[in-house]
Amino acid sequence: MKNVYLKSSFKEISSSKGKFISIILIILLGTMLFVGVRSTGPDLSNSASSYVNNYHLADLQIISTMGLTEEDVQILQKEENLVVEAGFSATYEKNKEELVQILSYSNDANLNKWKVIEGDLPKSNQEIVLDYKAKEFGFKLGEEYKINSPEIENKTFTIVGFVNSPLYLSTSDRGTTDSGNGNIDYFAYIPEAAFSQDVYSQLFIKFLDTENLVADSSEYTSVLDENVSKVEQLYADRPEKRLEEIQTKAKETLYANLQEIEQGKEQVELAKMQSGADLSSLDAESEKLNKLENDIDEKIAEVETMEEPVYYFQTRSSNPGYQDYFDSATSITAIAGIFPAFFLFIAVLVTFTTMSRMVEENRGEIGTLKALGYKKIEIAQKYIIYTLLAGVLGVGLGTVIGTKTLPPFIFHLFEEYNIPTFVGQYHWNYIVQALIAGLFATLGSALYVLWKDLREKPSTLMRPRASKSGKRILLERITPLWNRLNFNQKVSYRNLFRYKSRMIMAIVGISGCTGLILAGYGIKNSIEDLQPKQFSEILHYQGIVTMDRPTALTHSSLITEEMNAVVESVSVKNKTRSSQTVSMISPSRTEKFNNYVSLHDVNKNRVTVLPEVGALITQKLAKDMNVENGDTLSINKDSKTVKIRVVGIVKNYAGHFMYIAPTYYEELFGDYEPTSVLIKTKKLSASEQKNLTTSLLENSDVKNVSFFKESGGIQQFGSLNSVVMIMIILSGALALVVLYNLTNINISERIRELSTIKVLGFYNKEVTSYVMRESMVLSLLGILLGFMVGTYLHRFILTTAESGNIVFPLTIHWSSFVYAGLITLFLNFLVIGIAHFKLKHINMIDALKSNE
Repeated sequence: MKNVYLKSSFKEISSSKGKFISIILIILLGTMLFVGVRSTGPDLSNSASSYVNNYHLADLQIISTMGLTEEDVQILQKEENLVVEAGFSATYEKNKEELVQILSYSNDANLNKWKVIEGDLPKSNQEIVLDYKAKEFGFKLGEEYKINSPEIENKTFTIVGFVNSPLYLSTSDRGTTDSGNGNIDYFAYIPEAAFSQDVYSQLFIKFLDTENLVADSSEYTSVLDENVSKVEQLYADRPEKRLEEIQTKAKETLYANLQEIEQGKEQVELAKMQSGADLSSLDAESEKLNKLENDIDEKIAEVETMEEPVYYFQTRSSNPGYQDYFDSATSITAIAGIFPAFFLFIAVLVTFTTMSRMVEENRGEIGTLKALGYKKIEIAQKYIIYTLLAGVLGVGLGTVIGTKTLPPFIFHLFEEYNIPTFVGQYHWNYIVQALIAGLFATLGSALYVLWKDLREKPSTLMRPRASKSGKRILLERITPLWNRLNFNQKVSYRNLFRYKSRMIMAIVGISGCTGLILAGYGIKNSIEDLQPKQFSEILHYQGIVTMDRPTALTHSSLITEEMNAVVESVSVKNKTRSSQTVSMISPSRTEKFNNYVSLHDVNKNRVTVLPEVGALITQKLAKDMNVENGDTLSINKDSKTVKIRVVGIVKNYAGHFMYIAPTYYEELFGDYEPTSVLIKTKKLSASEQKNLTTSLLENSDVKNVSFFKESGGIQQFGSLNSVVMIMIILSGALALVVLYNLTNINISERIRELSTIKVLGFYNKEVTSYVMRESMVLSLLGILLGFMVGTYLHRFILTTAESGNIVFPLTIHWSSFVYAGLITLFLNFLVIGIAHFKLKHINMIDALKSNE
């Protein structure tokens, strides 16, 4: 008998394949998104980490305003926990449209190794390797590459390879400079011996205790911060000593020159004493020597008043594309912590209802087995096997499919980054969480209902539960409306309120799915609106021209308006020593500044005037620095640290900005000397923008021209957009399965009722409309509630997903509400079509005999 019952346990699966598969599908979809998307962020970090670790990317770079010497290198060579390498670099303007970052290499270098894409590594001092991006400029292997720069001795090299460097994770961004259009086009490596510089340009440092850590992880960041603090301490007195070295060397040279001048003067005086001397020429020589002496005296005075050099300690986050990549991974991780969890919650909720209903349908069988003497555990084994199989299969398949498809697929969407290989793994913490949720939904629901039913007497179980008594519903009390409804409509509304738990479950399930779809579309809207809002609502100028001395630029018909300003990049710190790089802007005319930047106060939601005292800072900077109005920040500029008072927090979407008036700038830093011009232009095509840049650079006073939309730093969210589309598609799939299950439960619960009305002569279409009218009402209610759920979910996800210097606009377009509603309705009609086919083939006799 027990073997027969065990066989019937498996027969239950074959006899209800549709229900069994639907349960597996719900759990599979929930697990697939939960495990797959949650694994994506860590896998993206692991992939980048594997690349930068394999190619020994430096953890820290040190640069100085006065260069670096062997003494700077020796400070670090004494330390045991690190590897240090010195190098040279120079920015070379090959032509007006081609800016190159020239870097040095040595054959014994171990840091920042290249990945060869084409060709080979250099083997002699006459060979050069170029950035793979340089191929866009027509360079080929074996060609000569000429460099005309005073900092480089060898002028002609042979191109032997094209490479990628871990210093540049972005496929397009190569950093900025104060020359040309401000954007470096590609990099090149030449032999160290080819440089004629007396001092190093930078020191690269790799800490040994970060070697096996995941890049940008909290553990890595903690270890790095500790190491950077130690290095900063090692160089604490180095600026003073370096200044002393420079002053001593300069004075030695100048004093030697003075000595030569004194000797020249003595010779002139001796010459004057000789007979027949040309006094006029000797008086001219004497004046020349006096002038040289005065010039040297001035230079000595300048040397004595020189300021100490500034040492900058730049971590990997300053490398082009590095922080953008990890910000994208962080945003995906943040979304993955909420979106899939809510997705899984809906899946669990519906599965719990489905499994509970399945056990309830078998009350009679449970009562019979109990009457025959079967123990509780023996009766329960059938449902344990069924639910365990459904739960484990759903979680197992969802884990494998999610882990093997979503993370690598999303990784390949990151085309704007040079990460060569995807590194994925099974993240058991997420798998265990999904397994617990899946078993709670399947096994847990079955055990809960069994626990209730097995406490009842066999006679009670073998009798069907009494139908719920009919009651007047609220709608009936609204007589004018109720009287206008036909018979079928009245039956539908009575049934809706008669089975309140089923109604609530249907509304919750549908609203959850609609909310997920809407949130997905909303996130897509916010990502797409980020750049337009930044460059239309906030910034109204299109570019910045950096000059030696500001002159009028309006000779170009493309420039409509301009304003002189100080535009500087400064380091800002708060009380906890966390720092951010900020663009500080001080316009020459504060009364006109709102024409260039809209200063919307985020706290009072009004337009703010640039104050005469204090600074306005952007909202993400305020959040990152944990400051409010009235607080102070420390600014590091040109080796000088000053305290600045925050008097307003303004709206901004991309970047960290600080705005201060000229009078306050003078109070903080001394003379106000604007060397930048904010320019407003007509709407420019790419070619017009390029021509304007070329035209402006022809002015000898112009050092740099940069347009915002070329370097907005927002492109990295294109990949995130694709991730959201995946979530929308999977949310739609979940909605389909949820609607199918809820409809299936509705039909199975009312099979006798539906068979009865078919016997009474209802046509198939009438039977379907009898049931589906309720389904449509529930769907509409669920969609309306889903709009509220989706709006909240969208806001919550984006607020959590903010990273770097980005603030997402919390916008959902009306079209997204339409799409979310239409998708849910379409899926509901699809399920109605499936249900119609099922209702056509109801065995009325078996259904009506089922409880006899």
